[in-house]
Amino acid sequence: MDNSLLLQANWLQQNTGLISLVSVVVAIIFFFLRTFDEKKKLKKEVNERIIRICNVILNDVQDIENDLVNGKSQKEIDEKGNEFFLMYLSTFIYESVINSGLYTYLSSKSQIELDHLYFNIKLRNETIRERERLIINFNLSDKITEQMTKSFNEMKYEYNQLIRDYERNIKQELNSVKIFINEDMTKLTYGKGN
Repeated sequence: MDNSLLLQANWLQQNTGLISLVSVVVAIIFFFLRTFDEKKKLKKEVNERIIRICNVILNDVQDIENDLVNGKSQKEIDEKGNEFFLMYLSTFIYESVINSGLYTYLSSKSQIELDHLYFNIKLRNETIRERERLIINFNLSDKITEQMTKSFNEMKYEYNQLIRDYERNIKQELNSVKIFINEDMTKLTYGKGN
């Protein structure tokens, strides 16, 4: 028995380098497995956050669509019978998504469509604001001539036309945003994204 212990000790002494190498290789394998697992978890967490962002965007798009299609407040009809809405549309969700840092994870198609949509919303909101300023300034004027009234009505009509044009663009872009955001969600849900 002492002889076998001596042989084992002798073998261990002769193969110390091999044992050290095996220990290092095993440690490296465990390190890479752990790192891979952590990266996989992180990717899953990011994908879940992006899916939540996509759902928030889709809800916002639906709210905008409801406001433009079914809006009951501030509905206007111009002199020629054209309908449009004077309510301001929010860009808060879009700005939040951009500030979250997750915007860059969306497909380029989604980013482009979102940019177009919210750019038109901002232009529409600004046009409504300018229209309101025009009306306020006109109403505050002391001496209103017939020419001023005619110019006022023409300018007001032009603002109304711009608002309707923006609304038409926004309605078209809403559909594109829905399509591309749903595509992003599908890719992320079925593991083809990021």
